[in-house]
Amino acid sequence: MRLLALWGATAGALLGWSEYVFVNEGPAAALLGDGWSSDLLAMGLFYLLPAAAFLALARLRPLEYWWQAVLAGGITGWVIEGVVVPAVYEAPPVSFLWTSLAWHAPVDVALGLWVLPRLLRADARRWSLVATLLLAGTGAGVWALWTTGMQAEALNLSASELAKIYAVATPLLAAGALAWAAWSAEVARLPLWAAWSVLGLCGALGAVQGSVYPAFLAALSVAVALVMWVFLRNRPIPTQTAPAVPPRALWFAGFAALAVAAYATFGGAETALDPEILTFCAFVAGSVVFLVAVWKGFTWR
Repeated sequence: MRLLALWGATAGALLGWSEYVFVNEGPAAALLGDGWSSDLLAMGLFYLLPAAAFLALARLRPLEYWWQAVLAGGITGWVIEGVVVPAVYEAPPVSFLWTSLAWHAPVDVALGLWVLPRLLRADARRWSLVATLLLAGTGAGVWALWTTGMQAEALNLSASELAKIYAVATPLLAAGALAWAAWSAEVARLPLWAAWSVLGLCGALGAVQGSVYPAFLAALSVAVALVMWVFLRNRPIPTQTAPAVPPRALWFAGFAALAVAAYATFGGAETALDPEILTFCAFVAGSVVFLVAVWKGFTWR
């Protein structure tokens, strides 16, 4: 049961970071409508697949080091962009690359499912969790400024509208981090055949979705194979983990409050940040982090 709960919490956290903290215009706008709960449920069901892929990766290799989390995040991001996104929205091949490296790997997984769970454990200093969440909250609020202005994707959310989005998303983020803090060892109960079957299913669905872009699919397949090889080539010895401290998850409320406050402070009818510059910087930074993670994995002994 705890493994199933970990799966569901992982799906919710990936959904929260990927769609709502990212402020993806379609899902974010849907949360402001009357049927938001059914849309949230439908999106959560789609995210069960990349969540299963992440659990499978964690089963194959314990995520002891940051570079492992980034590599697992990149593969999970490719499942999100190559399988979930085409089924829910559209199938632009560029998003298969940039969003996975710029957002999913460093934010969804490395921050949301690796760093924060470790800071929710008893052996982590409380101030480190508070500082990380407040810094992340400020960054999230500034990031949300990409939705302001006159561009086609602009939502120009009011502070109260963004607060509603975070009121729905923040419990998902906190539950996912807390589940990994408490039950990360539960992935060891996932049979190896199930882990490989999930990854095989994701690969097959991704191949079907990407078949309309054969050259891009071939290049992406090579990249995924390389990252998987680097990810699997070493088997670090798992260390003992301290128990989770559930009350610390309440600090996620501060993360949400600071994100809304930052957005309200800097937002307005005119965008404070050019979305093209912002996404370019995110892609460059994310790509550098990912390449360093690949190099660390390749050279680790």
